[in-house]
Amino acid sequence: MIEPLLLTLVKAMLGVTTILVAWLAVQWSWIRVTGAANGQDALQGRLGCHGCRCDSQCDNIHE
Repeated sequence: MIEPLLLTLVKAMLGVTTILVAWLAVQWSWIRVTGAANGQDALQGRLGCHGCRCDSQCDNIHE
């Protein structure tokens, strides 16, 4: 029987690995969609409601 502490450690490691793989899949997919250069953060500069960096009321609202 596996010790409870060891089982908890294995679950935690699998959880972190799953999150990392999911994030890599998001980055890879976004690079393919946008055509971003390799080695860059695919989601860099995507802050804001429409990809702009406005600090106040957004002027890019499409009604």
